[in-house]
Amino acid sequence: YTLRLCHLLATNADGTQAATFGFELSEDPDYEYPVILRVEPQSPADVAGLQSRDVLLKINERKTKGLGYDKVRKEIEKAKR
Repeated sequence: YTLRLCHLLATNADGTQAATFGFELSEDPDYEYPVILRVEPQSPADVAGLQSRDVLLKINERKTKGLGYDKVRKEIEKAKR
């Protein structure tokens, strides 16, 4: 595995404002950390370098281990503001 730091901005590859970061999370409760299932091409997530099967260790400065799907989604929503 390779550890990478990705900074997501709420803008698309063409510089327009993005409605989402452009990635989908796994809802599998067996995972200790949130896992990226899919990344939309040209989305902020794609531009930042996120890839399918990446593991999110932190959102901003909050660790994600054991947070659960709903809390992780809320942290992501807060990060877009």
